[in-house]
Amino acid sequence: MKLIKKLKFKALKWLLKDRDIYYIVTGLRGNDSEKYSLKRIFALRLRHFLDLKRAYIDTRETPKIKFDDIIKAITEMTEEDEHYLIHQEWAFESLMKIIGEKKELRFLMNLANILALILGSLEIHNLDSNFRSLQNLLEKYNDFIRVKQ
Repeated sequence: MKLIKKLKFKALKWLLKDRDIYYIVTGLRGNDSEKYSLKRIFALRLRHFLDLKRAYIDTRETPKIKFDDIIKAITEMTEEDEHYLIHQEWAFESLMKIIGEKKELRFLMNLANILALILGSLEIHNLDSNFRSLQNLLEKYNDFIRVKQ
């Protein structure tokens, strides 16, 4: 048993030396706040792509994101969430490098990026531009948005 633990630890250290693996692992956890909307949008979907249903109770139920969750995430976001969103962007980008281009991964990567930009521009003049980018993204990937419950 001790040998298996040592081998697992060695394998883990070896895997985490790869930047893409590291970014994916850091994206698996939810944000530090108790706000669930960001976690529901990002971490649960990342867990789904990695087929972690057995390891975690929470994975995405559908590829569609509730529009209300996006609105709730925007209204609840704080400066602390910017760091979380950057990690989510990197996680989805890294996953695409490994498994290839997937429309849903591209959408989630871009959504994390735009939400982080919105947070970073709250006191700067780019806010309108960032919200237009969000609108364009949601229109382009509307097949991943669920408006009604």
